[in-house]
Amino acid sequence: QYIPAFLRFVQFFAACNSHIHYGATWNDSLKAFYTWKANRLNHGLERLSKTLFDRELILNILRDYLIFFRTDDQTQKFILRPHQMRSAERIVHRVASREADTGLIWHTQGSGKTLTMIVAANMLRRLEGLENPTIIIVVDRRGLETQMVQNLEAFGFPMVERARGKQHLRQLVKSDYRGLIVTLIHKFDRMPKNRNDRSNIVVLIDEAHRTQEGDLATYMRAALPNAFYFGLTGTPVDKGQIGRGTFATFGLPDLPE
Repeated sequence: QYIPAFLRFVQFFAACNSHIHYGATWNDSLKAFYTWKANRLNHGLERLSKTLFDRELILNILRDYLIFFRTDDQTQKFILRPHQMRSAERIVHRVASREADTGLIWHTQGSGKTLTMIVAANMLRRLEGLENPTIIIVVDRRGLETQMVQNLEAFGFPMVERARGKQHLRQLVKSDYRGLIVTLIHKFDRMPKNRNDRSNIVVLIDEAHRTQEGDLATYMRAALPNAFYFGLTGTPVDKGQIGRGTFATFGLPDLPE
């Protein structure tokens, strides 16, 4: 109140007692104030402090994990939680190493999967080994499509195209568009095979348990045969009425059933 200029350049803050709590500046919602957790079992205050204030992590937070996001019809500033940071990093690592072309992110509902997708897409966009990739975010409801576009705008993501229909999506895919595409899964309906066979296409699929066992997903995978596919869901299904289930669809072939 008295020295606002003091906080002009502060991006996030932390406070501690027996735990460390952290959040982004100028977002006063308690929902955006998180508890820091280390990966290992020793969660003493000293270890928590050293992991949160690790030099490399601080730089990663400033570069990748502080973002603007639309919520409750307002643009707010958020910092990612540890599970979101790990998920984005693992998606990027799997693509960069090419150790596998698929993966499943299983987080509970309300855990911020949209933020994870946007940050992962932004990190993939800058990945030198991908040589200017195409990133496709797939949703299954028109309202989610609109929200995703709004959140990408709030984030400041460059080169975003919303597929207006099936023909427009086919044109974007065939024309070798390099940027981010937001589309409904339904717009892949009847898309011809091998529409684009590049291997630097990454598909991020929201609510992956609902749309990946039928014809629409088959058309999508046939049209983009060499793409990476990552599913995100809060409620994976072991096996549905048709298909193999979420785990088998996005899991690795050598994993036990």
